[in-house]
Amino acid sequence: MRLVPGEEPEIGEALAEALEEEGIEIRTSAEAYHAEETTSGIGVRIREGGTESTIEGSHLLVATGRVPNTVDLGLDAIGIATDPQAFIPVDGRFRTAAAGVYAIGDVTGEPMFTHSARDDADLLYRILVKDDPDATWEGCVVPHAVFTDPEVASVELTEEEALRLGHEISVSEQDFRGVARARAMGRTGGLIKLVADKSSGRLLGGHILGPSAGELIHEITLALVLGARARDLVRTLHVHPTLSEGINAAAGGVHRPAG
Repeated sequence: MRLVPGEEPEIGEALAEALEEEGIEIRTSAEAYHAEETTSGIGVRIREGGTESTIEGSHLLVATGRVPNTVDLGLDAIGIATDPQAFIPVDGRFRTAAAGVYAIGDVTGEPMFTHSARDDADLLYRILVKDDPDATWEGCVVPHAVFTDPEVASVELTEEEALRLGHEISVSEQDFRGVARARAMGRTGGLIKLVADKSSGRLLGGHILGPSAGELIHEITLALVLGARARDLVRTLHVHPTLSEGINAAAGGVHRPAG
């Protein structure tokens, strides 16, 4: 088990390293099975490596994920059956199995983000009010971010996912230690990783750990929406010194570190 298991392994490893440098102890192999209030705060009992111990702290954050709130909606009365995870199946224009009934947002399943739900609402408005024949969520490129410090941000395929889908790939990385603005800020922990199709050069995914990663990911997202190639990022001139130079450098452009 590792941090942010849905991200590239390098991202999880670099994030763990950055957090440990701040004095945060990470225990990814521990199983928490009991919590109780103590005189000093909260005590959590854990099992790890065959032994049991107690971790004490001032607060306890429990992150167990989310489930769709669809059980008591009476969907069966109008002929809508949910999937095994209780999500509502929809087509590319949010139509359910019941005529005239639409569903958007988290109840339809992945991706379960605020920004994708807002986009769903805009698309449905264009479908129902504007009668836009081209409005569909199919093919939508959805970036996401984890607001740790440093931030994590990703869009589309990881290296493993691209290989599993049969792509022959090329992978390139740029460490933030080689980005002048990051050095000036004293924020050099992290990296930028690009995954591209080897034969065509078309970008397949981008992954960032570092300062302002949630902002930087949008350049890669736009490149994916436009079907850009890695060399298109190479030929995109970036202002110096900026963090976004790292994206150009990851693609092998002029903004790569001197030497």
